[in-house]
Amino acid sequence: MNVYSSQTKTSPTFGFNIWLSCWTNLILRRPARRQIERLFKRYVGEVPTKYYLDMRLRRARSLLLQTAMSIMEIAVACGFQSPPHFSKCYRDLFGHTPSAERRNSRLALLEPDEAVTKV
Repeated sequence: MNVYSSQTKTSPTFGFNIWLSCWTNLILRRPARRQIERLFKRYVGEVPTKYYLDMRLRRARSLLLQTAMSIMEIAVACGFQSPPHFSKCYRDLFGHTPSAERRNSRLALLEPDEAVTKV
């Protein structure tokens, strides 16, 4: 007998029961790591390692632009083993090094806003 035969799709517990069934099957089956990676990529659009790396780099970028922490402190705070590795990954994603990003953001703050001066 089907578990869902006594329920309709409009039943308030229908969605929860499907969710519970899916998670129970997932836990009991213990899918392979590769299968989980394929599912992650299907639903998120990236493999988990790339997604996690990008997430760490976006966090590093916000720390770089909003704090006075050193680049080494930011690298460690975002889980990188060394500043050179952090700089390489940062450059691969954003197209420039963390030090260039910080330098450019400081220069932008020092330059007068042309829109305000042109009245």
